[in-house]
Amino acid sequence: MLGERFDPLALRAVLGNATYDPVGLLRASLLHIDGTDLIFAHALIRDAVQRSLLMEAQRTLHSRAADWFAERASLLHAVPLEQAGPPK
Repeated sequence: MLGERFDPLALRAVLGNATYDPVGLLRASLLHIDGTDLIFAHALIRDAVQRSLLMEAQRTLHSRAADWFAERASLLHAVPLEQAGPPK
């Protein structure tokens, strides 16, 4: 959906929660701050999070990521859009 490094605003958009605060994930050392970006502490954490999601949830999150990137980075827009699959 967002990759290893991502903007906190992108995370909020993908979650559909404009006020989401990742402080719990930071305190648990699942995420770290690098400049203005959030990064997963390890690629295995990122992979485990993604693989734990049901397919329908993955499609929804990929679709939201595509929407977020559509306004910001057209090349990045295509990846989550493809992963979201055809609209239902």
